[in-house]
Amino acid sequence: MLQPQTYETASRADFYAILERETRNGDVVLLDSQLQSHPSSGKSILFAGFDAIFRWKQHSGDMQHTGNARQVGDPQQPGDSQQSAPAQPSADRHQPDDSQDSTGDPWKALARFREKFPGYCCGYLGYDLKNARERLHSSNPDETDLPDIWMGRPTRMYILNEPKDVTATAGVCENDSVSISGEPYQTSPCHVRNLRTRVTPQQYMEHVRRAQQYIREGDCYEVNLSHQLQAEFEGSPLGLFTAMYQRGPVPFAAYLQLGDTSVCCASPERFLTRHGSQLQSDPIKGTRPRGNTVAEDQAILRELLDSEKERAENLMIVDLVRNDFSRVCQAGSVRVDRLFDIQSFATVHQMVSRVEGRLESDIPVEEIIAACFPMGSMTGAPKIRAMEIIEELESYRRGLYSGAIGVITPEGDFSFNVVIRTAIIRQGMLYYAVGGAITADSDPAAEWEETLVKSRALGTGINIFQPV
Repeated sequence: MLQPQTYETASRADFYAILERETRNGDVVLLDSQLQSHPSSGKSILFAGFDAIFRWKQHSGDMQHTGNARQVGDPQQPGDSQQSAPAQPSADRHQPDDSQDSTGDPWKALARFREKFPGYCCGYLGYDLKNARERLHSSNPDETDLPDIWMGRPTRMYILNEPKDVTATAGVCENDSVSISGEPYQTSPCHVRNLRTRVTPQQYMEHVRRAQQYIREGDCYEVNLSHQLQAEFEGSPLGLFTAMYQRGPVPFAAYLQLGDTSVCCASPERFLTRHGSQLQSDPIKGTRPRGNTVAEDQAILRELLDSEKERAENLMIVDLVRNDFSRVCQAGSVRVDRLFDIQSFATVHQMVSRVEGRLESDIPVEEIIAACFPMGSMTGAPKIRAMEIIEELESYRRGLYSGAIGVITPEGDFSFNVVIRTAIIRQGMLYYAVGGAITADSDPAAEWEETLVKSRALGTGINIFQPV
């Protein structure tokens, strides 16, 4: 088994400088837990030097796919713990992987990839993997045109062990001036122009009303609707990521550079974490903007906590996650550890709950993830019918949005976030999706405004964002 070369640093500035250097060398996956004081915080880890990569994409709603794995440089023999040389992206030798799953099931194909290339495996799982196991399809325009799966085995791993006194807390970056060799870390500037939506406010509100009609007719209880923003992008994607961090640190941020695509993710939400036999998910449902004064902020927080509508929405998703857990957890072990907690971030207050369970033995990692995928907070309830309605009402293919970014360890533990508040930058364009839960008593105008509140995660550091 390949063990990546591991390095540690105590400085976030140094850590981001390493990230910038590695982006010049090739693909990177950063899992950035930016809030050490947060109850869900963990370590920030940068993965680089990938020697094997798996991609999978479904086309036009059928199960024909372009899934493939490649090995970069000299292949390691299974079970060989000798470290490989760092990958050289300019001189890759691409060797097709013969471990493709003939049934076209991407989860099984990913399992075979991990079996052939044991070690850490990190990257993302796209929302449209929903089609693999259910009678669903994705026929809307696909602007980002990304694989539904990108997972790779890294040969280098950098860990940030950040001292408590230089850790960002919710709404505050206590030490943004941590230096490298005496100089503050600076990224290159970025520019976003001509930001626009794929739908007008009137169209989105009509979609809300149509979702409510389905709810009244008994098709579903809740639907998570979204829409996509697009803009022209110039400059450093890493500059945008650090601007988002300075705007508001979160516990499940991520930065990916995969070929010509960069992903800047400021997610506050855990999708799924496994530690041994324990499985955990922290669904978020219920959002309010932060106030301008302490008194106003506390009043908004209290209103969110007391909102019957938000509690009902949150409880629906908690029940959905419990149902997903029941497919892979021991009978009687699934429980709600926290219900209706309020967590405060730089731009929003959020209502968060926690579901836990004890896994049945001998269930493959990919089957555990597939049973719960995608996160219920991004679909609605019941999940399958909600996803059918989403496909009908939305005007774009979600792709990476609503999926998950994370890592699977050699032992089979894993941690994945929910891909929300995420900018995808590709070929000079930026894509950013926002949404919210629709119920029978939702106000269409308020739902539109809530999506704009969530877009604030893009940050004021670039001074460009004016919702259309």
